[in-house]
Amino acid sequence: MALINCPECTKKISRHAHSCPDCGFPMNEKENLKSSSNDISVIKNLAKTNKLKATKLYLELEGCTLKEAKDFVDKLTGIDSGSASKENNNSDFIRNSPFTLFILFFLFSILIICWFFYKSQN
Repeated sequence: MALINCPECTKKISRHAHSCPDCGFPMNEKENLKSSSNDISVIKNLAKTNKLKATKLYLELEGCTLKEAKDFVDKLTGIDSGSASKENNNSDFIRNSPFTLFILFFLFSILIICWFFYKSQN
């Protein structure tokens, strides 16, 4: 859980608190959301270069579990942790165009040979 300083008494409080528990100073929700969106943009930029550091930062800011932090960073970077490996395997096969072209050429060659063989029989 991320802590911020109360503007009135400067004690550490949760950034999700509606008011300071010590002095009762009301916290501005827009300020909390602004800092939250700034944190997320920092995490998103960091995730582009170093997902481990981004996960650690989110873990420290939110006080959540490691799996929740990893899933959050994966969502920011566009990776669905449940089906990421399955989708990557399928798309790698399709993207691997030299292999795909070779298979198509091979099948086409077999088709031509069968056609010539059939024609020569008649």
